Parts: sequence; C-alpha cells; structure tokens
Amino acid sequence: MQEYAREFAEFRMQVPSELQRAGGVYLLRSGKNRAKPDYDVGPKKIECYSFHFVMKGGLLVWDERGRTFALQEGQMMCFFPELSYRYKTADAASELRMQWFAFAGPQAPYLCASLGLTPENPFLDADLGPHWREIASRLHASVGVGDPIRQIRSFYELIEWLGIGAPKASPDRKNRVEHCASYLRLHYAEPIRVEALAEEAGVHRSYLSDAFRKAYGMSPKQYVTALRMTNAADLLRGGELPVQDIAATVGYPDVFSFTRAFTKRYGMSPTAYRRAGSAPASPPGPLIL
Repeated sequence: MQEYAREFAEFRMQVPSELQRAGGVYLLRSGKNRAKPDYDVGPKKIECYSFHFVMKGGLLVWDERGRTFALQEGQMMCFFPELSYRYKTADAASELRMQWFAFAGPQAPYLCASLGLTPENPFLDADLGPHWREIASRLHASVGVGDPIRQIRSFYELIEWLGIGAPKASPDRKNRVEHCASYLRLHYAEPIRVEALAEEAGVHRSYLSDAFRKAYGMSPKQYVTALRMTNAADLLRGGELPVQDIAATVGYPDVFSFTRAFTKRYGMSPTAYRRAGSAPASPPGPLIL
C-alpha cells in the first residue's frame, strides 16, 4: 500500500471496455486501505455506486440528509450516486481497514435493490470470511487488467454472496398478477399450465384465475389464446411465412388446431385472412415488456 495524507491505500482504476459497458454492470475502480487516526473524507459526491466494506474497526458516515450511520467490522454500506457523504474512523484509537468497489451500469440500481440496499437503508451485515476475501481479492486484482468476462463473473459472484443473508421482499398480490401477465407475454408460444403459472406467482390457482380475470378481463388461458392469435395475425399480414410455420411460431402443435382456433377468433381461416389483408384485433394489454 502507498502512503497518503490520511491513509495507506491501494487504488485500482480502469476504463471499462465496450464489452463491459454493453453489459448490465461494470466496475470503475476498487481499493483497500488502512486508515490513519485522523482519517476523515468529504463531504463529497461520486458519480456511481460504491460498496464499502469495514474489514476492521468502525466507520462513521453522514449523508446530506443529516443521517448518521455507524458501521462496525463485518458490515458494508452502499454509497449511492449524486448523494453527498462524509465518513471518518469511528475511534481514533482503533485501526480502521476497508475495501471498496465502485461500479455503474443500468443493472446497478436493481442489483442494489436485490440486496435490500436503498438510499434509506444503505447498509447490511456481510460475512467477510475466507470465501468473501477470496472473491474480493480476485475482483480487486482484476481491475485494469485481465479478462473482462472473469471480472464480470466475479462481481456477480460477490452480489450472490452478499445476497445469501439479505432480506427478500415479498411481492404483493397485485404485482404477482402483473408478473404472471409478463410471464405469459414472454412465453405464450410455449406449453403453459395454469397450475405452473400459479406456482410461479406463489398463489393458489383459483385465486390467480379470479385476480387475473379482474385485472385483464379474461382468464390466463384466454389471455394466452389472444396473444397467440394477435401475433399470428401480425405474421399473416406481415409476410409470406407459411401457415404451418406461423402455427408453430405461436405455439400450436399442428396447423389444424391452429386453423380451428384462428377461425373461431377471426371468423375466417388463416389463408383467407392473409388474402383479405385484414387489420389485426386489439391485443389483450400491452405487448411491450
């Protein structure tokens, strides 16, 4: 470690590659330190997210909202972008050691949320045992050098490790129904059973059917059929893909069952629909996820 005014520290920084920036999250820098008794940083803002781990001693943190956080050995805190923080050693008589990882990317806020980390609740207990130390050491050593794929993998491994003890939020029932609708929009062309859908949502089948009908005006099975028919109609109007290929694309095992379902929905066969150049019916809710 190199000596600085208030600490002995080792900093590693990097310019993320195009591959890393195209992903969900990427590291910008990492560091570790041994603080001097007068260690006192900020107030300052950073442009990204940063996980600070207290490996030894204690850390006091103040944020711009006037709140104070006291972190002890084995705890970590997330500094959020564009918020101002000041932090210092909690006890000048005790040695403070920290390690940190600064990161950005569109997935960053969601990864923090998955750990229960928010600006209102920015810290959690962390198991800083041998496995964490091995991950952190590997990740720190990768910054600025080495294989970006391994670095990305190591960062997700760190998130996974932190998530083992993190509290998991239970979605409310309304969100579960919305989750089911998104699930159906993604997988409508695959074999789907209502029982499996209810299990995915964590609710009873009868509750799901009733709640889904109230929210979308139809049962989950009818919703799937409407999705299949709407997309089949678009394919029939939009090109020359054979009818049997369209049937398979939207989830029907054979052209006969597809033709029966399509004729029931639109009052004409798929071939007649294509010839007529008919306008598609309105889809059952937004198809954009």
